[in-house]
Amino acid sequence: MRSVLSISVLACCACALHAQLSVSNQGALISLKDGAFISIHGDYRSELNGSFDNEDTVFIFGDWVNNAGNTGFNEPNEGAVVFIGDDQRIQGTDITHYYDLDHRGSGTKFGDLDVIVEGTMQLNDREFNMDTNTVTVTNTDLTAVKNTTPPGFVSSLQNGGIARHTAVADDYFYPVGSSVGTLRYRPAYITPATTALHNFKTRMANVDATAEGFDRNVRQPIICDINPFFYHRVFRLLGNDAADILLTYQEPQDGQYSNMVHWQNIPWWEDMGTAVYTNGGAGLSSIKVDGWNDFSYSPFALANTSPKFDVNNDLQIICDNDTVVLYINENFIGYQYFINGVPVQNDTSNILIISTLNDGDTITVIGQDSTCIAYSNELVVDVYPLPTAYAGEDTTVYIGASVQLEGEGGLDYLWSPDSSLNCATCQNPLATVFETTPYALLVSDANGCKDLDTVVIFIDREINPRDVLFIPNAITPNGDGVNEEWNIRNLDLFPNNQITILNRWGDVIYDSTPYLVSWDGTYKGTSVPDGTYYYLIKLNDIRQTLNGPLTVVR
Repeated sequence: MRSVLSISVLACCACALHAQLSVSNQGALISLKDGAFISIHGDYRSELNGSFDNEDTVFIFGDWVNNAGNTGFNEPNEGAVVFIGDDQRIQGTDITHYYDLDHRGSGTKFGDLDVIVEGTMQLNDREFNMDTNTVTVTNTDLTAVKNTTPPGFVSSLQNGGIARHTAVADDYFYPVGSSVGTLRYRPAYITPATTALHNFKTRMANVDATAEGFDRNVRQPIICDINPFFYHRVFRLLGNDAADILLTYQEPQDGQYSNMVHWQNIPWWEDMGTAVYTNGGAGLSSIKVDGWNDFSYSPFALANTSPKFDVNNDLQIICDNDTVVLYINENFIGYQYFINGVPVQNDTSNILIISTLNDGDTITVIGQDSTCIAYSNELVVDVYPLPTAYAGEDTTVYIGASVQLEGEGGLDYLWSPDSSLNCATCQNPLATVFETTPYALLVSDANGCKDLDTVVIFIDREINPRDVLFIPNAITPNGDGVNEEWNIRNLDLFPNNQITILNRWGDVIYDSTPYLVSWDGTYKGTSVPDGTYYYLIKLNDIRQTLNGPLTVVR
């Protein structure tokens, strides 16, 4: 039969087993119950399939050595093991499954092989150096890993680290750091996307990633610089779901960072996309990436990447054949412009001047500085067609004649020169012309696009007066205010004139030299009968007489 060392106490009493060098169960069962504790002032050795039935507390000042061929404790094992000495080691050929593991005292605690913690791991202010091994906390409670101030941490090399089983979509704490070289405590937080069981492991590598085979110079061109002091390794050992990753750093000691990068694909360092920066003030700042699901490689690092930038243009609306100035507000040492993916300019200018843009063209720019490049957001341009301006046909008139200009093709109109016009912004203004004049018409549509046309009004002093004068052939003096009088337009161009109106029998019923007051269809104050009358217009300036019928209708 296997020998058993059993220690029992009353509820209010305690019993301690003291040894100067070590305690070994030598294949026996040590049972600790009912509020008792055991204090080992030396090493504890478990041999020959011996075990511990621990329901309370084991204080140990030396090393823990498990060569028993088992997990070290019987189930259920809900007691605590407190390492309370100076430098202490967990050793042996077999992995011990602690329930509560508590590091106190002074010095560093070492894990010379893997360690399992099924309850709570309390680091307090101690370094738990796992070397290339892993301490795994299987308790999925968020508070299963703790430390104090100053903070204790898990340090490790290569693929070592701290692993935690997760089953809550919340922040799991990974207190990682290192005392190799510059002492650094740079914890990480993993937030699983689901409540499914996962196992994530983290290590803080307190070296330049290049020294461990992850060359910081082998990176995407948009990555400007990568933290040269340390990086993290994050492993997903169980499960397939995404997780948020948060890494911490100390400003300004470690530098200033805005992004996180991952060693992947080629492999090389690649930008992880949108990251959230939080300034920790006097504490630890952080960079967080949400929903990450690529754990094919474990290295993650803090970095600065080039942000996307905008391509700006100097016109709010672009019309056909417009000369457009494209410009970049950010400062780079070089710029490469692309239209529809085709390079069109590559130099140091942040400006591209172009007049051949078409509707739907895409514009992108690459900015180059001394360490990285940046890509612009894609600009898709809307180019509107031009309206078609029409200023009318060229016309020849007598000097000083009034001519109605007739514009078409736009929503807004602007004529120039405007000195001889009665309205420069009307569609059909009147022009009084004393010399041959070209009139430019600028039309604008609803988009603000413009077109220009020109009409020329020529002056000819020998022109047929009928081409100059507008002589109505009827009046309607009925009191409605419309066409009440016989108005001859442009007659003022021939001031030496005489107007005579005759009835059908040749009697003169109106005569005026010159014609200053328009005839209103009366004779000696009495309205003339409806009918057809005849006019004689003598233009004494040019020795011509014009005649024709004039109908009166009431």
